[in-house]
Amino acid sequence: MLTYTANDERVRLVDKKIKDHTDYLVESIQNTKKSLDTKYKNLNDDIEESEKVFIGLPEKEKLMNMMNRDFEIFQGSYNFLNNKK
Repeated sequence: MLTYTANDERVRLVDKKIKDHTDYLVESIQNTKKSLDTKYKNLNDDIEESEKVFIGLPEKEKLMNMMNRDFEIFQGSYNFLNNKK
């Protein structure tokens, strides 16, 4: 600081360049964060939309199993009676 003071033109130019680069990096980080937030929101929306398919699925599976069981019983009875005939 003996040769170059804070008022020296070269020091001010370097400080200005450092500030410009710092501002650029801060803005770049903010833009990247906004972009990632948008992508995260879109993915969450897609996940929520996909999960709507599974609403009521356990009840549907239970009903399907009951219907399959009844069908197999009726089919077995039919085949048995048909063979007896």
